[in-house]
Amino acid sequence: MKLILVIASKCDDISCSEVIRALNLDDDPELEGIEERISQYARETREWKHKKAEAEQTAKSTVTLIFPSVMLMNIISNRYQ
Repeated sequence: MKLILVIASKCDDISCSEVIRALNLDDDPELEGIEERISQYARETREWKHKKAEAEQTAKSTVTLIFPSVMLMNIISNRYQ
C-alpha cells in the first residue's frame, strides 16, 4: 500500500490527476471505471439540460399561443353576459 501526504491550506487546490500520478494509478481498472462513469454522467447531464431547455421553450411558446386566445374568449364572454 502506498500513501501520499497532502498538506494544504484552505486556498490550496489539489487536482485528481496529481494524486493519480503520485500514486501510479494511471492504469488502475477501478479508477478507469470511475472515470468512465463520471464522463457518462457528464454527457447525460448535458443531454438532460438540453432537453430541459427545449421543454421550457416549448412551454413558453405554448403559453404565448394560448394566452391571447384565452383573453379573446374572456372578452367575448364578458360582452355577451
